Amino acid sequence: MNVLRRLMAASFKYRGFASLAYGSWIISTVLSLVAPTLFKEVIDNGLTKGDLRFIGLMSGAIIAVAILAALFLFGKAFFTAVTSQKTGYDLRAQLYDHLQHLSFGFHDRIQAGEMISVALSDIELVQGFGTQAIINILDTFLRYAIVLALMFWLSSELAVWSLPLLPILGVIAWVYHKRVRPAYGWIRQQRERMVIALEEAINGARVVKAFVRESHEKQKFEREGRELVRLMMRAVNLNATFGPFMNMVATAGIVIVLWVGGRLVIGDELTYGALVAFVWYFQMLVQPTQQLPGIMDSIATSITSGERLYGVLDTRSPVRDLTGARELPPIRGHVALQDVAFAYESGRSVLHEINVAAAPGKMVAIVGPTGSGKSTLLYLIARFYDVTEGSVKVDGTDVRDVTLNSLRTQIGIALQEPLLYADTLANNIAYGRPDASMDEIVAAAKAAQAHEFIMEFPDGYQHRIGERGAGLSGGQRQRTALARTLLLRRPILMLDDATASVDTETEYRIYQGLKTYMRDCTTLVVAQRVATIKDADLILVMEEGRIVDRGTHEELLTREGFYARIYDIQLKDQERMAALAREAGRDSSGGAAHE
Repeated sequence: MNVLRRLMAASFKYRGFASLAYGSWIISTVLSLVAPTLFKEVIDNGLTKGDLRFIGLMSGAIIAVAILAALFLFGKAFFTAVTSQKTGYDLRAQLYDHLQHLSFGFHDRIQAGEMISVALSDIELVQGFGTQAIINILDTFLRYAIVLALMFWLSSELAVWSLPLLPILGVIAWVYHKRVRPAYGWIRQQRERMVIALEEAINGARVVKAFVRESHEKQKFEREGRELVRLMMRAVNLNATFGPFMNMVATAGIVIVLWVGGRLVIGDELTYGALVAFVWYFQMLVQPTQQLPGIMDSIATSITSGERLYGVLDTRSPVRDLTGARELPPIRGHVALQDVAFAYESGRSVLHEINVAAAPGKMVAIVGPTGSGKSTLLYLIARFYDVTEGSVKVDGTDVRDVTLNSLRTQIGIALQEPLLYADTLANNIAYGRPDASMDEIVAAAKAAQAHEFIMEFPDGYQHRIGERGAGLSGGQRQRTALARTLLLRRPILMLDDATASVDTETEYRIYQGLKTYMRDCTTLVVAQRVATIKDADLILVMEEGRIVDRGTHEELLTREGFYARIYDIQLKDQERMAALAREAGRDSSGGAAHE
């Protein structure tokens, strides 16, 4: 009932259009019920008495009723459609906005295909509930009430003979819908699986080609397609079986009405016009009787879809503005994590006893094996997740005590897997600052070492890229995303392996270009290359969610831990060779001078 109430409320936001739809329906229904009575009068008082004037008069009335009924039927269809479409637009906008504000935790466990299905299929099924579905059910009961009264008024004996056929027809229709409803449910689920499969195929096109799995993916999609066809054919077979059977029963009902009614007409107990009108009214009850289970089924489907929709809309993000949250004033950038622990909603612990302090103008680097919790630590500062224990403070203020917007507008973050939009490179860089000047965009691109490759395109910064950055290499996407972050000039800068896809030389140049930015902000960097972070003011070494070591580059090398091991792998030989080359150069210079 709660879902029904909310669906009604969603439609009645447009009560003006809804009222016009209901009003048009009532008038068109009444007019349609008048027509059989007018025909009765034409037959009984016009044809049988040879009164052409009366026939002409009633014919005009029938035409007028038909025209008015058509106009109001159009009004009903038009205003119902307007209400439905506006309601659907509102629900989709509400769902989209809500999804934007849900925490990372929700998006970690939800499938994109499922949300696409809710936004398209489920909302399409519920958007007309407050008008079309309710009108259909009310129309059925209104017709039954009025038409039955008219049938008994015309002939109570004929009505008694004909009524038992309606429940039989209703039972057949009910059995049909009890069987066909699961079939359409399976069809819907199979369509969802096909959407998910298609999405995976599109997003994973490079992986498919790299592993030469085109044939496998084709077969997988064809298998899902064949299953959809099989389910569709099952529903078609049910329709083909029950449809003619219901028509046969309805025809049998009309035959009985004609047989009994014919006897009454011959016995002068019923007029010809009354028999024609009665048959007409009986047919008016056949259609809603056949449709009633379908109407009830559509309501049940709307409830199911509504439950899915409101299940998402009612999901409360654990990360939200708390009661009394205040605006965070402009910050200097002091960051402190005190005794922080974090576990996902599944209960899986990720971080334990984290204590970190970062000051403005300083660079804190975080290294560690995959899955050690490096990125999660950054996400807690931006409050993409909330700590399970301890606190995260910015300039001494707990991030949970301030509004999300005022916190995140003072943090710039570049991710390892950046998302770019199907737009120009300039607009992608200016995504966070649409009002940025071209000079500012170019300066950010130069700092991110993106300017050079951008200018290689014929239209430069106005070059349009494809969805998710299609047309750019992985390194180019990362540099574009980094430029987007640098343009913001935020007091806190966080780089989450944001240069992992660029070559070593380019990465070196990027960090040289970042030095001017880092002077004015607190920088936290997750990186895998020692060369990138060796100049950091503090390096944190993480393993299994804990900080197992910390210090400067030189201090960590003396302790022969994880950091020293990756240094040995990545840089030791290079630096030794460089030192030998320098020594050789000095010896050569000294020898030349001695001579």
